[in-house]
Amino acid sequence: MTELAGVAEAIGARNFYSVALATLGRLLGCERQVAVRYAQFAKPQFLVNYSLSTEAEDIYMRELYRIDPLLHLVRTQVPDRVMTALHMRREGNDNLYFENLYHSARIYDELVVLLPAVGGVWVALCLDLDDRPFKLGEVEFIRHIYPLLENLHRLHIVNCLSGHRGGYLNDSQLAVMVVDDQGLPCFRNGIWSGKVTRAAEDVICTVSQGSSEGVHSLDELDVVHWERLEKGNALAPGGRIFIVERRSPGFLAVDNLFNRMMTEYRLTPRECEILRHGLRGLSTAAIAKRLDIGAGTVRNHKHRLYSKLDVTSEREITSLVFDRIFKDRVSC
Repeated sequence: MTELAGVAEAIGARNFYSVALATLGRLLGCERQVAVRYAQFAKPQFLVNYSLSTEAEDIYMRELYRIDPLLHLVRTQVPDRVMTALHMRREGNDNLYFENLYHSARIYDELVVLLPAVGGVWVALCLDLDDRPFKLGEVEFIRHIYPLLENLHRLHIVNCLSGHRGGYLNDSQLAVMVVDDQGLPCFRNGIWSGKVTRAAEDVICTVSQGSSEGVHSLDELDVVHWERLEKGNALAPGGRIFIVERRSPGFLAVDNLFNRMMTEYRLTPRECEILRHGLRGLSTAAIAKRLDIGAGTVRNHKHRLYSKLDVTSEREITSLVFDRIFKDRVSC
């Protein structure tokens, strides 16, 4: 399609994702755009950010990424590569993430395009709307052009792995090495050359010998994982790619946290329901309507809830819950 000609011209360039986002933004009339790289062990990394404020990005990187449903998807399975935030919420993803990040960033809906790379890495192109949901026709249009966009991205990755200065592997937080089908290195990015010693590389080659894919902890902080490249890979057909990442706290199953809080604070199921709805920003009247009970009953439950949690306001409840989320390190 002629609309993607500019993306094709940016293959191998640092601004590939900026160009891809700008192109999709023009097609959809959407000026707020973000590109995020998701890896298997490291924290997500913003490649482009034309949507979130510096404060919102900092909050996400410091804490909130751990309940990002996209992080969970790329580390388990990706059922759909084009989706909207409203769809993800309907599919049962915990709304704490959406209510906190999206509400503070004034995002009404987000269209996500997930592009696979290599080594279990995905890049999410996100387009944000602040005043309406994405229309079905808009989503279907992106699904229609997705195969072409995916092929352009694959060519971009090949260029990055071939040593060109692309904005994906050469200047990211991932240390990357590619070996051919004989086990001989044919690519090391700058991070690998500066971070992985020859002795460490020898260890990696030894533990991975004869294995097409696997994971190995180098130390308490760093982990290396590898996988076989496709026979059609332009750089190293049938070779392997090795990625060293700094291990970070993984995705949090928020339901696990609420179950633990129910036990620890002796909350009733109803109190836990009211706690969750309150964290999502619902008023007493809205909670009463949602649960089909009286507003006075909700206030009584809140009074007992405040007493059990030893707090005096909803702000303190939010602070308590998020403090527990990010300090307990509960991973699924």
